Amino acid sequence: MPNFDPGPERFGALLQEFAIVPRAEMQQTLQALYVASLHRSSYDELIPLLYRNGLSQHCNGWRDLFINHRDLPQPTAESQPYLRYLARYYPTTTLQLEEQMIVGLNSPAYWDVHYDSLWDAMKQHTHSDDSDSPGRRHSDTLGARWFASSWVPLDFAIHAVHALGVRQIGPLSLQSIALREPIAHRVAARIEQLRKINIDIGHSAYSQVLKRFAENEDNELLHELLHTDIHPDVFDDPEMLASIRDKALKEGAWKTHRLLVAIQPAIVEQSVDLTSNLLLQESVKYGQSRQALALLDDMRAMNIDVSMSTVQHICWSILDILPWNPKTTAVNQEALNTAIAYLTRLTLLKKPVHSHYWQKIIFGLGKFGRMGELEELCIGIIDTYEKLCISEGGLLPVHYLDAPPLGVDGSTNDVLVPADLPIAHEHHPVRRIFDNAALHAAIVRWGFKAGCSKPCSSWGPLPSSMAAASEYSVARGVRFLAILNGRGIPFRAAVVQDQVVRCLARAYLPQNKGASRRKADLPPLKNMSELVNRAAGRDFLPSTAKLRDLMEDVYPGKSTASMATRSVTSPVIPHMP
Repeated sequence: MPNFDPGPERFGALLQEFAIVPRAEMQQTLQALYVASLHRSSYDELIPLLYRNGLSQHCNGWRDLFINHRDLPQPTAESQPYLRYLARYYPTTTLQLEEQMIVGLNSPAYWDVHYDSLWDAMKQHTHSDDSDSPGRRHSDTLGARWFASSWVPLDFAIHAVHALGVRQIGPLSLQSIALREPIAHRVAARIEQLRKINIDIGHSAYSQVLKRFAENEDNELLHELLHTDIHPDVFDDPEMLASIRDKALKEGAWKTHRLLVAIQPAIVEQSVDLTSNLLLQESVKYGQSRQALALLDDMRAMNIDVSMSTVQHICWSILDILPWNPKTTAVNQEALNTAIAYLTRLTLLKKPVHSHYWQKIIFGLGKFGRMGELEELCIGIIDTYEKLCISEGGLLPVHYLDAPPLGVDGSTNDVLVPADLPIAHEHHPVRRIFDNAALHAAIVRWGFKAGCSKPCSSWGPLPSSMAAASEYSVARGVRFLAILNGRGIPFRAAVVQDQVVRCLARAYLPQNKGASRRKADLPPLKNMSELVNRAAGRDFLPSTAKLRDLMEDVYPGKSTASMATRSVTSPVIPHMP
């Protein structure tokens, strides 16, 4: 390649065009071309691109190659999302010094050490505002001057205000940022950069219109908006805008008139979004679940964003009050059904909620004996996430409490993870829901209880490996955990075995006088052990003799002979809690 060098720009464009093709042969070819080339400035071009497309595994391979050739990132935010992901989800990975600096770019400690004068100069112009979201707001006029300063790199300026704790900028600041980018696509990228580091652009009409033009890549209208003589604050005054629009029409100021006509859809859209969220919050607050759920469906159909404050409102009002161990009453049944309806819709809207809310739902379904619904819901959660990974790709949101901590970031924002995060990772969002020892033990217990509630006059042959979990009678819970294992959830053999032993001991061993009991026809213990092993898809129970000893340990003092006698007759089955 040195003899036919296309130059750094064309070579970089070549890599970026084909690097997102995940085929191994393509990746190997591109890496061979890179090694043979003279260009060593591809880190900040390729790593962010691959990561945005959810190809973190390919990022890892390219990163190793770049490091071997001393192609390291510049101190900008381009590669920060991937490096933060790496530091958060794979903390044992050794980062280069340049990479470590980028991970900590937004932390106050970084700016305290590197830019004391900047820190001191800007601190005095920030102020707390308890009425807003956590963090500081800053003077919009000062921010506009700061972002407009050509001697301050834009990435530098953004990270500086973030380090100060600023969580919202005004329309003047956003205007200054947009004026420093040549095209709409780059402006949209800057707005996304602000969002990712938890800096909101606010709800002013000017900011929302600017965002809409940038996202639609309408370069002409965006240019007119940025260079109009109309002050951004005027866009929040409908009467003043109407007056200016009418005057522009009379005087033939067609560009101004066209601009003011073009902004109306964005202003209306902002109003619809805000009103919809407020109505939804009110419906939730006053327990009007039917109206709230219908509104959620409408918002999804109309692509209206459900704000984070609305999601939090639903969690506080509906999910937090849901008991972990509900009494089996009609009221609690209805509350559980309502919570399921809300959570299902939030999932379809790609709004992540903490995994313990899903666990609450699963525990509730199990407590009410709704095993079929429990199994259907759990498989549905996994299917939905997998479909999102395939259809959406890229980066998917995860609730911050389900993500591993990152020392430099105390944010309570949702974390974005690549679609190819392996489910084997202990912090995979699906695994966070199901990989829980108490939940696995409970599923075994609920399955045993469900099987005991349907006494059979005789026991037929063992179910086939393709049979549904419900075909496994008292081993239904074990079978379902094996099905989850096939979808990537670890099978906690020790936990499952312990709970199976306890359930069998309750079934086969004599109980104390006065205990709640009923009779059911169960097979010999050997046959039951075979059923459980078949359900688990592995021989994880010990021999019958050893199993008897384990059962005796659960209820010490009961004779083996007595237990053996009951294993071939009709054992006494207590009520399963």
